[in-house]
Amino acid sequence: MRRVLLPPVLPALFTFGAGVVDRTTWRVELLPAPWPIVAGSILMATAGGMIMVAYIGFRQRDESLAPLSPTRRLVSGGLYGVSRNPVYLAFLVFIAGIGCASNSGAVLLALIPAFAAFNWYTIPYEEAYLRRALGAEYDEYAARVRRWI
Repeated sequence: MRRVLLPPVLPALFTFGAGVVDRTTWRVELLPAPWPIVAGSILMATAGGMIMVAYIGFRQRDESLAPLSPTRRLVSGGLYGVSRNPVYLAFLVFIAGIGCASNSGAVLLALIPAFAAFNWYTIPYEEAYLRRALGAEYDEYAARVRRWI
């Protein structure tokens, strides 16, 4: 089995790198005050709420959100009935919130490689694991619920 980085590592590195670029070489402010803080706060609070709802859904099924914990049961209710990856979606919303709050075009552009890392690196690895662990139950869920939204 190949080794995979923990899910938020690559997006966090892209966001951090974009923040460095923003502060050192390429400063693009997109919104006039006070809108960056307002928009960023709303997005980050939304992301936090999404993660809490996902966590509660996992706890109700006696599962763990920890990526290295074995999966015993499919969580398909709540946010997981709308998106197969609401926590990763929340990470992207959080990055958008950081980009807005810091009024940074560079950080907002970090959403592109962050999305790519989730969509073509992390999620395919996890989906293959879930297919092995849960079989047809996961296949039926994947056919019913979209990867993102």
